[in-house]
Amino acid sequence: MSTIEVNTIDSVSGTSTITVGGSNATAISLADDTSLATGKLQSNFLYPAFHVVKTSVQSIAHATGTDITYDTEKFDTASAFSSTTFTVPSGQAGKYYFYANNGLDGAAPSRTFVRIMQNGTGVLTVETGSASSYSNIFVGGVIQCAAGDTFKTQIYHDQGSNQNTHGSTARAFFGGYRIGT
Repeated sequence: MSTIEVNTIDSVSGTSTITVGGSNATAISLADDTSLATGKLQSNFLYPAFHVVKTSVQSIAHATGTDITYDTEKFDTASAFSSTTFTVPSGQAGKYYFYANNGLDGAAPSRTFVRIMQNGTGVLTVETGSASSYSNIFVGGVIQCAAGDTFKTQIYHDQGSNQNTHGSTARAFFGGYRIGT
């Protein structure tokens, strides 16, 4: 291994990108030095990222965990989200922060939950008992992900009849972003 020592590396006039590594590089390592972090972006963290919202209500049947559909992408940096599901892109395994917010409009059920599902299994759940009508339920946390893992949100209630989810972009959303390896 060779070492190059310099004081400054800058791009060629008229360009704004510096490329380190090429077709032979499989990884680039940065020193664990806080001076590198000040005002710098390490582009392999915080991406991919997505944030999606609902703009209309969705009818949810009694006592049935139901996948929430989202109709508007605010952003999706890897084109990895579709309708209900985010899929971790190839080469982007690692730790992700996921978050979701939703709830029911109307009658107050005695039990409601919003859950984030990983590959069909609930991994983050917030449940309320005796929720008030129009309440918001926020769930979020860090999950270890492999490439190809799928994530979606579900909502459940025990009101006894069909209930509608929130349909407002400020109260009905799902998102996530990679925070590291």
